[in-house]
Amino acid sequence: MEITQSNIIEALYCKIHRNSSSFKLSKQKFKILFGFDPTYYCYEWYATIHKRINEMYNGCVETQYFAALQCVLGLKALIYSSPKNNSYENEYSLLYAFLNIININRSQIRNKQPLRDKLFGTFLFCTPSPEYIVCGTRISPTRLLYYRKVNIDKAVYEITHLSDINKHIDEPEIGQINKILSLAYNYLTGKELFMPQYRYMDVYGYYFFNPLDYINLYQYDKRAFYELMDKSVVGKFTFMKRAFVYNYNLYIVDNIDKIIELKENLRNFEAVKKVLFFSGVTIRNPILLDIKLGNITY
Repeated sequence: MEITQSNIIEALYCKIHRNSSSFKLSKQKFKILFGFDPTYYCYEWYATIHKRINEMYNGCVETQYFAALQCVLGLKALIYSSPKNNSYENEYSLLYAFLNIININRSQIRNKQPLRDKLFGTFLFCTPSPEYIVCGTRISPTRLLYYRKVNIDKAVYEITHLSDINKHIDEPEIGQINKILSLAYNYLTGKELFMPQYRYMDVYGYYFFNPLDYINLYQYDKRAFYELMDKSVVGKFTFMKRAFVYNYNLYIVDNIDKIIELKENLRNFEAVKKVLFFSGVTIRNPILLDIKLGNITY
C-alpha cells in the first residue's frame, strides 16, 4: 500500500473530528489508512529502534541523537498512540501545534519564525519531552532540525529510514512506518505544505486553517471577533472552537491590555478565560504566566 500526504492529514482530520476527550485514531481507521495493524506501530517498532540505537552507541546515546529521537517519537504519537498514553491537554495541544505549524507555513504571515518556534516548543513539550530537549531543539528557517548548534537532521533520517532493517522481509511494516514518519517530519519542518480540504469546515475551522484572516478579523472587525469568541465556549465542544481561544494566546496576547479587552467585551469572559489559561499550560506566554503567578492584575 502506498502511503501519501493525504493519508497523514486524513489521520489527523479523523482525530480532530472525533472531538473526544482523547483525540485518538481508532485501530480500524489506522488499518484502513496505512494498511497494517497499529499494534506493531505502537510496540514492536519502538523495540526495534531502541535495539538499533543501543547497537550504534553501545548503550550510551548522545544527547543530540536523543533530541532527534524525541522529535520522531512525537510524530509517532501524533499519528497513533495507545489509549491513555498522554493527558487530554497534551493530546489536544500536540494536534493543535502540528497543524498550526502547517497553517503558518502555508499562510502569508510575514514574521513566521517566532510563531513556528513557539509551536514547535509546544509540540515537543506535549510528546512529552524533557525540558532541556524542549529548550534546546529548534527548526531553522532553512527547515533543518538543530539541537543547540548541532544539525541533527541526519539523525532523524537514520531513525525514520532504518534502511538495513527494511531488508527484513518478515517485518514489512518497517517500510510503511518509515514512510509515515518521513512524511510527518516533512510537514513539521515545512518541506511539505499540501493540505486536502477539511470536510467538516465551519467558521471556526476556516479561521483555524487561515491564521492571517484570524489576525485580520481581530484587527478590523472586533465586533464579529468577540461574537465568535463568546460562542466558542457555548454548546457542543469542538476542536476548532477551542482552537479559536488558543489562537488568541498564540497570535494576540502580548500585553495585559489584550486580557482586559476580553473582559470588557465578552459575555462569557470567565469561560473563555478558563480555556485561555489552559492554553498557557502548553503554549507558553509570559503574560498569562505573570497573571497566574499574581505578578500582573487586571
